[in-house]
Amino acid sequence: MIPSGIQGSVTHGLKVGFGKFCYCSTQAIYVHRLSDYILERVVTGHGKEITAFCLANINGVAKIITASSDRQLKIWDLENGTENKKIELKDHSICDMDWSPTHPEIIFIASKTGFKYYNLEKDNMVNVVLPLSCSAEHVKVNPKDVCSFNLFSVVQGITLFRLIRFLLGL
Repeated sequence: MIPSGIQGSVTHGLKVGFGKFCYCSTQAIYVHRLSDYILERVVTGHGKEITAFCLANINGVAKIITASSDRQLKIWDLENGTENKKIELKDHSICDMDWSPTHPEIIFIASKTGFKYYNLEKDNMVNVVLPLSCSAEHVKVNPKDVCSFNLFSVVQGITLFRLIRFLLGL
């Protein structure tokens, strides 16, 4: 079931976790119960389009983390839809995000300016230095702490596709 109105610019606009499935429209996240597909809530609060989101379990509480063209990263309570934290970003180039269950303080970010991670405990963004000038399109962390992301770089007019895996040594 693909809901109508799913945001086409959010390439990973459908997420499942914590007994819920969520999808993204232009400025809202729709949260449904996975067991019966009932819409529980609509999470809104960004001033511009949502470009990426992920689900996370932070200190035992299920969360939605959103990034938007309004240059904000927001953390929401999944159960009641309230905004818990707002982080101002230097740019608005986030394409995808994922969360590591074994490092719950870390949100991994793919952006037009490369690969980054945000440390929730230290409240800071860390850029990962990669060879060549790259833009990261997708990021996925699996339960064994392998972080995969797709990188695209333009070298002499040719787009190269690279899948890079990192073992997280955080």
